[in-house]
Amino acid sequence: MTDIPEPWATALVEAGFTDGRFTEPRPSLRKLAEHAGVGTSTISNMIYSKRRTEQDTIDRVAEALRADPILIAQWAGRERSEREPYRPHPDANLLDEQERRAINEVIGLLTKGRSDGQKMRAGDGEATGAIPVPSPVDDEATGFVERGKPAHQRRNRRD
Repeated sequence: MTDIPEPWATALVEAGFTDGRFTEPRPSLRKLAEHAGVGTSTISNMIYSKRRTEQDTIDRVAEALRADPILIAQWAGRERSEREPYRPHPDANLLDEQERRAINEVIGLLTKGRSDGQKMRAGDGEATGAIPVPSPVDDEATGFVERGKPAHQRRNRRD
């Protein structure tokens, strides 16, 4: 018998990742790890939920097992939620190209590492998923007139 929990043990056997030293099919973490291109300890940690498994590893293991990555993520104790598509605020069409690129960069930074379905924290956005956008900088008092850049990157300072 094996100490690999279900449904992992069955999935390994069905995908052909077995230890050939035995007459009955026994799941082999080593063979799955080799096929997925990851370490055996990474597979073990994922199966026993000892550590947070990166989405790339989940995707590789899912491909090796010919299984749905969302299912594999659930087996690994990681929820990969699929949210409805992002809808920008209705006034987003008022932004110029530079401002749109800046907003896309902010979204990329906020969501970095969240492709695994990491839950949003309170205050991360409104129910619509829209991120509040501050008005562009054009401050006569400080002399900053360059739009869309942090203060330390602005060059157009009036003296």
